This record gives sequence, structure tokens and C-alpha cells, in this order.
Amino acid sequence: MNRIASYFSMAALLTLASGISSADVEFSGFASAGVVGGDLDVPLLSGRDVIGESSSFGADNTVGVQVAANVNDDISVKVQLLGKGTVDSYSISAQWAYISYEVSPSVSVRMGRMSFPAVLFSEYQEIGISYPWVRNPMEVYSVVPLATYSGMDILYAIEGDNMSWAIQPFIGSSPGVQALGATGDAELAFGITVMANTDNGKLSVTVANANEANFTFNLGGIDATLSMDLTYISAGIEYELNNLLLISEVVKKDIRNNPKSDFTSISDMVGYYLMLGYRVGDFLPHFTYAGSKSDHGSAVLPAGSTLPGVPASVYTTPADMIIPSNGELFLQKSYTLGVRYDFSSQSAFKLEYQKIIPDDESWGVYFANPGDSTSILSFAVDVVF
Repeated sequence: MNRIASYFSMAALLTLASGISSADVEFSGFASAGVVGGDLDVPLLSGRDVIGESSSFGADNTVGVQVAANVNDDISVKVQLLGKGTVDSYSISAQWAYISYEVSPSVSVRMGRMSFPAVLFSEYQEIGISYPWVRNPMEVYSVVPLATYSGMDILYAIEGDNMSWAIQPFIGSSPGVQALGATGDAELAFGITVMANTDNGKLSVTVANANEANFTFNLGGIDATLSMDLTYISAGIEYELNNLLLISEVVKKDIRNNPKSDFTSISDMVGYYLMLGYRVGDFLPHFTYAGSKSDHGSAVLPAGSTLPGVPASVYTTPADMIIPSNGELFLQKSYTLGVRYDFSSQSAFKLEYQKIIPDDESWGVYFANPGDSTSILSFAVDVVF
């Protein structure tokens, strides 16, 4: 979003606040600041962010403002504005902007812009204090290219004696986004999430579809489109017993290429991780093993090669290129050893070491061949206010 659009977003936020000054309005915020170093000669993909040498002091820098307002007993409004450090600048966007209507104590309907609920921390993945790591495991959170969607959902809550349930069907579309040199959108996104909550944690299962997901690239001055339907099936658990903390997720992505596509994708894959932590006072040392697998493999095109179906007169690779791209398919495993220290209930410090090992001739999440393995050291401070 450009600077003028950012001003309009802030103006809209202030107008919202002043327009409902008689309502119950709450402001809150969150921020993260960090540094990442190590093998960053080759940029890498983490979630929807790109981390490289130029972003060592910016990739994990985030600030967000949330506004919640009760218009009346049944209707409320929530807005979240997010400023996030990228490779060379900050992007400002509205992550949330929706109206909620409470049909009954157990049923509510939301309409507007919301987080795409494909993974365990979808709603909070930009709020660093919500999870143990400096950044969420890339083997799962880089699989889903959609962060938000515009549409509606229904939240149905079921209260039990020892467990509560939430059922969340949703439908909408994903607006155009700029990512990895391409413009992407999804004409129809829909699915359902079922979540179980106990005093010790939560379990979440999601089935989601993104139909007519189109990603347009400019090749030699000509736009080429990769068009597909995507299906995501994911399951995640967060469970704490005494001092032991377990968090694990698995997500499966299936691809169905559309006939109108200029390319064919073979980027079906599975991503997963398992984290174990043990609380010692305000400290949480933790270890995470993560990986990604596919029935398909990657192929390296040397510099000067043509792409399948694209004439040499239109485009030849300016440097070694891997297909499918690491934005579609990455095969690797990683080991992360970290510690989190909670200064208070509103602030935390994190330090972690990560070793990434590409698999099956893939470059993993890297944009060029990183070699046999790489090491990354990260630390960050997260706050809420």
C-alpha cells in the first residue's frame, strides 16, 4: 500500500473512532522488533516475507493497532492496521476490517476483511507474543499464500463441561496481492474450521479451498498466468500440561491446474512441525523439528534456459532458476533451538538458532542454491499494549 493509501487508512480509522464516540471503543496494539543474521547471502521465504541481508534489521519488525467498538448490544466493529518490515521498506495494510452481528449468545456472523483461517495461528500470526518462536515455522506457514480474504463467516460456539467447541464456516474472495514478483488473487475462497478448547490448550482442523487462484508474472514484457484451484487440509494442536508445552501442525496442499493457465504446476506438498518446550519460571526453552515433502520434485534450469511452453524470443532465464519456484514447492527439513523469556504478561524476549537442510535437489525456501545446509540466528522483542 502506498503512502497516500496509508493516510486514507489512518483517516478511516480516526473517522470510525470519532463516528462511534458514544459507543464502547477499545484501542490496543502490538509490536515486534528483531535482528536476524547468518547465511543470508541468498534470500529466503518465510511465510509471505522475504528475508535477506538487506532485511537483517527489518524482517521481524512489526507494529499493529487494533480498534474494537460495540455499536450496540448486537453489533460490533473490529479493525486491525498492520505495518510490517519488508526487504527495503514498510507496508501498511488493513488485516482486519469487519462487522460482527450476534444472532444469539452462541451464534455470530462476521462480514468484511478477515484472516484466512488455514493454520493454527492464522488470526494471530503477526502478533509475535502469541507464540514461542521469533517467526512461525516456515515449513507450514509458507505453504499458504493467502493471509486475508473478504467475505463472511459464521461462528457457532458449543459449551461443554470440560471442553468448548467452535465451528466456523467461511466464504469470500482473496483480493489482489503483490508477492514474489507476481500479482495474485482468488475468485472464491471457502471452507470450514472446527476448534476444540480446553483449559490446557486447543485442537483445530480446517478444510479450505481457493478456486481460480491466479498468479500473473511479467516475462519479457508479456504477462503469463499460473491459474489453479487450491485445497488445504490442516490440523494443529497446542497443549500444555504442568510445565510441558507441545505445539504441532500439519498442512496438506493439493493443486488442480486450470485449462486457461499458461503454466502447469506440480506443487502439491505437505508441511509439518513438532515443537516441545518446558517452562522454567519465566523462561521457555524449546526445540522444533519441521519438514516439507512432496510426491513431485524440483528441477533446476541453468541460466539462459527457456521455460516450458514459453518461446526463447519471449523469455530466457537470466540466472539459474528452480521449477516449480520455491514460492510453490520447497522441500527441506529444519531444526530450531530457542528460548523465550517473559519480562511480563505484555512483553517477551526471544532468541533462537535454526539449521535448514534442503531435500531432494530442492533449494528449500531459498531463491538460489544455498548449498547443503544453512544456519540462521534470530532474536526479537515482542510487546502488546
